[in-house]
Amino acid sequence: MPIPFDAVPPRFPLMDPEAEWGERRRNPAKARAAGLPVTPLRRTVADVLAWDRDRGMPPLNLGLTPEQEQQLLAQH
Repeated sequence: MPIPFDAVPPRFPLMDPEAEWGERRRNPAKARAAGLPVTPLRRTVADVLAWDRDRGMPPLNLGLTPEQEQQLLAQH
């Protein structure tokens, strides 16, 4: 069952990357022509998570705590 949008803080990304990414995909031709790499979404997300883990303090205080996430998932 999907989590209602009003159950989380504003700007919290409630999306299924697999289902919705196709709608947000852009043509990478200009980036490639400029010599930029095109990185798959899963790789980008993994890289951002790794950066966040490695950057140390202060922690990012956005989104849900692990406890809030578990409580929300248990309700739905």
